[in-house]
Amino acid sequence: LFGEGTFTGKGLLHVQAMQAVLAGRLPDGRVLSHDLLEGSMARCGTVTDITVIEEAPFHADVAAARLHRWTRGDWQLLPFLAQPRRWGLRAINQWKMFDNLRRSLVAPMSLALLGLSLAGVGITPLAALALVVAAFSAGPLMGAVAGLSPSRDDLAKRHFYAQALADLARALGGGLWLLQQLLAQAAMAGDAIARTAWRLAVSQRHLLQWTTAAAAQAQARHGLGPLLLAHRRTPLAALVLLAVLLAAGTPYPLLAGGLCLLWATAPIGTWWVSRRQPRRKDANLGPAERARLGDIARDTWRFFERCVGPDDQHLPPDNLQTVPHEMLAHRTSPTNIGLYLLSAACARQFGWIGTQELLSRLEATTATLDGLLRHRGHFLNWYDTQTGAPLLPMYVSTVDSGNLCGHLLATAQACRELADAPHDGAAAQRAISASRQRLAPLLVAASRRQPARRDELRCCLADHRATLRSARLDVQAGLAGLAGQTPAGAPDAGVGALLASHRLLALARRFEALAGAADFRFLYHRKRHLFHIGWRVA
Repeated sequence: LFGEGTFTGKGLLHVQAMQAVLAGRLPDGRVLSHDLLEGSMARCGTVTDITVIEEAPFHADVAAARLHRWTRGDWQLLPFLAQPRRWGLRAINQWKMFDNLRRSLVAPMSLALLGLSLAGVGITPLAALALVVAAFSAGPLMGAVAGLSPSRDDLAKRHFYAQALADLARALGGGLWLLQQLLAQAAMAGDAIARTAWRLAVSQRHLLQWTTAAAAQAQARHGLGPLLLAHRRTPLAALVLLAVLLAAGTPYPLLAGGLCLLWATAPIGTWWVSRRQPRRKDANLGPAERARLGDIARDTWRFFERCVGPDDQHLPPDNLQTVPHEMLAHRTSPTNIGLYLLSAACARQFGWIGTQELLSRLEATTATLDGLLRHRGHFLNWYDTQTGAPLLPMYVSTVDSGNLCGHLLATAQACRELADAPHDGAAAQRAISASRQRLAPLLVAASRRQPARRDELRCCLADHRATLRSARLDVQAGLAGLAGQTPAGAPDAGVGALLASHRLLALARRFEALAGAADFRFLYHRKRHLFHIGWRVA
């Protein structure tokens, strides 16, 4: 309709175009809510076949803190709205920004409307209450009511209406909860607007004050006592409001008392919706679910098992394209390497490979890592797996380096744990048994000439043979777990076990040294207490 979309912080960015349009145009340190402004200045298209999912807060206080930041950011755009031509804001862009301001005023204006009606000014309190409830819950209620009408006839109607009625009850409950939180929401919005006005007009400080969602979630309180203490001003404000209404001679003392009592219990509502849920009784997986997840994990390990080898210097390729034909991406990153090392350790714990194969794989990859170019202990973001040369531009990614260090430490601990009993063959026995159970129905299907399952059977047979071959390597090396000389789980003895333990502990020390060699100090911003995204080397 208007020839453009709305940028809300998630989307596909044309970096060069954004840089060309926005570079040097926005004032430093003054734009907190940048989404609408950037989308208005750089123009934003609409893509309707992509869905972006953002994690919602699990605590009411975290959601309120995020709304407080959004409100401050929206009101900080007032100077831009005052000079729309300077910033290239069209009428539709101005309307979007003004609509955000209007939305932030809904709670304060609703509280003012109810307060005036209870004092006998204007419309009746019941009419005011109906308007307030409609303002907060009309949208969800209309959506829930529309959901009661099925879009087609071939539905399980009992299940459909049960879900639709549950949505309706959820919308009604949400409206009541928002009514209970009205006083707290109005105070929060008023605080955000007042802070912004003071900072814009007077102090010129803290305009970019920001608390990350992770930090807000970590600071959130879940106990009833701590929450009542943190929100102690809300019941006090409700009591003061009731006293003012009674002193003013309200014609509706019972309704005023009921609403103020409801608002005073807002901290209890916050605790109720934010409390940690107890563990469900059906949370444990049954045998069928565990077998299915085990099959998925085994299929995932197949990529590393077949694609990591001497042709790629024992480094994991980035991906394997299978359609329309197989094509291996001969490049890797620190995250890929870390995931491979940890996956190999997990494969040993699941029994898909034995200790000898694990040692061979880890030692070969470690030897390659020792020869790769690094910067201040950090592996670079991309390497050619066939030559080991870093790919341009050479870059240290903070996230990738952090991932690799975490994976190295986890793999080191797995090696230390396995060193206590390197000859334990119980995991291999379980893996072989699970593989036989998976093969049984596939063999039956093959005998009935079902071509759709032949590829799956071929892969599973290859997996089964690989597991047996790896187990035989352990037997040949003197690991008696599968040979029956040592009961599964019993302490190992002998030269073979001692040698395997020494190699595992040596690997653990090497992984810990690689993780410790990465110097993160130059990537850390001490003033902001945040890490930079990365460092351009060349």
